[in-house]
Amino acid sequence: MIVNSITGVRIAGAANGWPEDLLGPSARLNNAQIYEFFYGADWREHLAQRQWDEDRPQQEFGLRSRSWLRGSSFTVLDLAIVAAEKALHRAGIKPQDLDCIFVATCTPFQISSTLAGKVARHLNTNAVAIDIRAGGAGGLDSMITAAMYHSHGCKASLIIAAEASSLFVSKEDSANGMLFGDGASAMVFVSDENTHQQGLVGGVLGRYEAAVAAER
Repeated sequence: MIVNSITGVRIAGAANGWPEDLLGPSARLNNAQIYEFFYGADWREHLAQRQWDEDRPQQEFGLRSRSWLRGSSFTVLDLAIVAAEKALHRAGIKPQDLDCIFVATCTPFQISSTLAGKVARHLNTNAVAIDIRAGGAGGLDSMITAAMYHSHGCKASLIIAAEASSLFVSKEDSANGMLFGDGASAMVFVSDENTHQQGLVGGVLGRYEAAVAAER
């Protein structure tokens, strides 16, 4: 599905939420700490057997550290709330003035429950709460969907993309464990009749193959 430009919508505020906001500096783990998590105290011997350099994550992926919730009682919901409250504050929008909330995640803390609904309950708002499950594209899909809602009467919306991958990574899966970190981002969209030249340029919702075909 190709989405044409939607004007009259602007970003009123944006913010991030990190494990450090909840746990302090200890939530950020460097590469040595990650190696120890996966391979134990003798991780240097393990790397030597594989002929891996200690700085391999930084050399190949540019990663020096990542933030994790693992080992704490916090979940992706807490990250989403932190980002949401910051974004609303920066936008100067009260939760009760929101019409819609969109939350994208691959790592919900409850499989059979709505993450967006939990955020709405915490914020004490009656806004429509919609979960987006679209993998890595979830955040972008949420932005496009929110803009579409604004074109049909929504005045203020909250868009959140949040992940807590560390809570799901197996200790036998060091490859993904090295790459994935936890965090959340949030934006507040508002409809503004004075911003006719601003808004969504356009987008494509669908499978990757369909998107490529649309570009061609």
